[in-house]
Amino acid sequence: MKVYSAVLLAAVCFLSGCFASARLYPIKGPLAEQAPQPIYAARAEAGFRSGSFSATLGNGEKCNGQWKRVTRTPRETGIGPADAESLAPAWDAVYGSGFYTANVLGADVRIAGQIPCSRGSSLRVDAIQHSIGSGTGAALVIKGVAMDGKGNIYKMAF
Repeated sequence: MKVYSAVLLAAVCFLSGCFASARLYPIKGPLAEQAPQPIYAARAEAGFRSGSFSATLGNGEKCNGQWKRVTRTPRETGIGPADAESLAPAWDAVYGSGFYTANVLGADVRIAGQIPCSRGSSLRVDAIQHSIGSGTGAALVIKGVAMDGKGNIYKMAF
């Protein structure tokens, strides 16, 4: 019950325009081979339609930028699915083969963005929200991935 309450509270806060703290865990690439593996802090603000995203990577490199909702049709405001499609391999690397096709493409709520970093690199982020269960026992879950320009793929945990 405590886990359900915590997940629900985080999702409600995130959707209503607060902020959500996240951690970036290296899954694939040079950082994943380090022992111990680094874990980086991130923060998403302003709800799940558009807003700001920030992260602090190794050696204090700061990444700050905007993300937008990924839309299903060109008429809606946001990022089109083709723009966010380049992270399909990251989704499958983090959550297993076929996860992108089965879960991300049809997600009701999805955000993505290209976040510039202070030392000239960038961080691409992609996240979805989905429900587990139904009725009063349902819980909202946010899952995400990120990829930097140095070949690192991250699991983004909120």
